[in-house]
Amino acid sequence: MMKSILAAGVSLLTLAAVSTAEAKTFGHVAGGVNYVDNDDAFFGGKDVNQYQFNFQGAAGFDLTPTWNLQFDTSFNSDRFSGDTFGGKTVAMDTWRAGTQAFWRDSATGMVGLEVAYQTVDFSSIAIDGFFVGLRGEYYAGDKFTVGGGVNYNTFEASFYTDLDTLGVNLFGTYYASDKVGISLRGNYSSTDIKSAPDNLDTYGISADVEYLFQNNLSLSGSLAYGSTDFITQDFDKFTVGAKLKVYFGTEGSLANQHRTSTLEPTASGFGIPFFGVSP
Repeated sequence: MMKSILAAGVSLLTLAAVSTAEAKTFGHVAGGVNYVDNDDAFFGGKDVNQYQFNFQGAAGFDLTPTWNLQFDTSFNSDRFSGDTFGGKTVAMDTWRAGTQAFWRDSATGMVGLEVAYQTVDFSSIAIDGFFVGLRGEYYAGDKFTVGGGVNYNTFEASFYTDLDTLGVNLFGTYYASDKVGISLRGNYSSTDIKSAPDNLDTYGISADVEYLFQNNLSLSGSLAYGSTDFITQDFDKFTVGAKLKVYFGTEGSLANQHRTSTLEPTASGFGIPFFGVSP
């Protein structure tokens, strides 16, 4: 299953690149690593070490001067160790292949639709699901961008029964210079587990700084905090991360790269420990 999802994602990216020779083609490739500090109290005081390794790529082309279509794929690999897992290392891999259609004016803003197929492999368990979302951005001059979106995730999982998540997110970016962008992000999601009496509510906030080098390569550093309200207690986690990103088919300042390149896939999370992508 994992290989088929990766092959599908690569095929979509290749199709987008080679089938639109007369259209403007643009995109990005990014990779990063996160360290997640989980709440030991939630696991009876046992320590949990968690690292995330992630990759994403997207290729897009313009249907008209303002209408765009992109194909994207992403992969997130979590590695867990510590007393909770008896000293062993446990892996969980999350895959995604999606597409986005959006209207965008680089001087005004963007409105778009995002759909994706997702799969999660955890130990001997593999579950599949779908993601659909609406997103938008407003460009307030050269210095500010604000945006947000709403999305819906659904998974069929034998060990959690069905999972249905409704999420919302907001962000704002300030461009301190042509090469530096500072972003604040917030998100909320509510997950309905068919076998559970109550929904799981998750809140998150994060901040990141991105620096653009001369050759369309950027480096980002991020901090994030998330909290999930369980029936008996809360589960908190703190994430620190770094990411390298390469833009292609675009040029100019960091703000212009953001407003003319492909969109990053929306990160989906369910608030359940060790399930889904952290904010």
